[in-house]
Amino acid sequence: MNVIFTLPGTLIEIRENTGKQVLSSLFTTGGLVLSQICTMTGLEPYTIQNWGKRGFVSSPVDKKYDINQFCRIITINMLKDVLPLNFIARSLHYINGVFNDKSDDLIDDSQLYLYFVDVIFAMNGKSYESCEDTVKDILSEHNGESNDIRVRLEKVLTIFVLAYYSSQFRERAMIKIAQLDTIERSK
Repeated sequence: MNVIFTLPGTLIEIRENTGKQVLSSLFTTGGLVLSQICTMTGLEPYTIQNWGKRGFVSSPVDKKYDINQFCRIITINMLKDVLPLNFIARSLHYINGVFNDKSDDLIDDSQLYLYFVDVIFAMNGKSYESCEDTVKDILSEHNGESNDIRVRLEKVLTIFVLAYYSSQFRERAMIKIAQLDTIERSK
């Protein structure tokens, strides 16, 4: 049976953990324009532009966003309904320092996002309580980095995964509330 998943933070449907291939294919032409990102995320242009003005996302070059900017946008998008933007920014800053300075980044935004996707797929069918162990398992493949970097990644990915599950629970609760309204109207 082929289960269809939505790539977190986007409207892009995938059949298995092909996040890396999907992201790579999107950037074969060198970048995405704002309208493409809006189509893939469901975000309004002014939202992304606002995040840029607030310093959460760097400005596009020649009106094109690169893979790291896109991954930053979809990371914020998937977390924004359950975490305040300043908490998301704080978590990203913990990994990558100053937003517009790549020299202090511990890891690319695209790699951080792909680790997140790997954890979500590895968690499929598991309880959220196994989140920290799953994060550690996924990051055990992160060779060549210092223990400090791995510890930071573990903390941030755990926050992201818990927030992601919170958003899923919130969405289910909203559906159940809507069903209550439907039941009440049918009486």
